Amino acid sequence: MDNKRIWTAADLEVLSPDDRQRLFNAQVVSDLSTVDPVFLGRVRAKSKTLLEAREVIEPEPQ
Repeated sequence: MDNKRIWTAADLEVLSPDDRQRLFNAQVVSDLSTVDPVFLGRVRAKSKTLLEAREVIEPEPQ
């Protein structure tokens, strides 16, 4: 995993609104091939569980 900086609320409060927006935009991932596969698998599994629980999708037959 990357050693990316963890930004605290105090860190963000001293930034200008434009700098906070730039920081946020730099963290957005639009290419899933750049995401850690283990993390992506956990997110997909959790998403599927939540969607099934809310009856948005049908559970897969077992």
